[in-house]
Amino acid sequence: AWVFRQMDARWRQDFTPLLTYWELPGLVRAIRFIRQGEGLTQEALFPDSLVSGRWQRTVFECRDGVEAATAVTAALSEESPALGGLEAIYRREGGRRFEEELMDRFLVAPCRGRLRGVVGDYFKALMDRRNLLRLAKHQRWGLEAPVLLPGGELVRTELEALWRQKDLTMTLRCA
Repeated sequence: AWVFRQMDARWRQDFTPLLTYWELPGLVRAIRFIRQGEGLTQEALFPDSLVSGRWQRTVFECRDGVEAATAVTAALSEESPALGGLEAIYRREGGRRFEEELMDRFLVAPCRGRLRGVVGDYFKALMDRRNLLRLAKHQRWGLEAPVLLPGGELVRTELEALWRQKDLTMTLRCA
């Protein structure tokens, strides 16, 4: 949080997607603990948080997983409207599917935007890595073709060609 406060407006705009992405695992972990009825303190839920206390307080005050998922979705959809409606997925399909969809949608949103410099490069590389790991997992376990997310440097046709080759070693080399 201190680093963020030291940034000027342009730097904050550039780095907000990255800092928010780094916060997502903590928010997901907090939802899990709340869902399980763990009576943890705010500090225990967010031990290494980078974000302001606003999100932390909002999630910490929730009574159950649905309420926490709704609070997280509302807070994040201010930054990225593509995240709206995720609480419905939580209600319908549960926490694990909510977590997957949250991470996927969040990754796709900045990649569609105009990220500059190292932040843009980071998200593109992250998207490529995520797609390659999905390919590898689906190849390893003999599953149907995975859903590939747009936004990386690797074009969809290259990823699909890797899938058709069914060569896990080659896929892992690319990752």
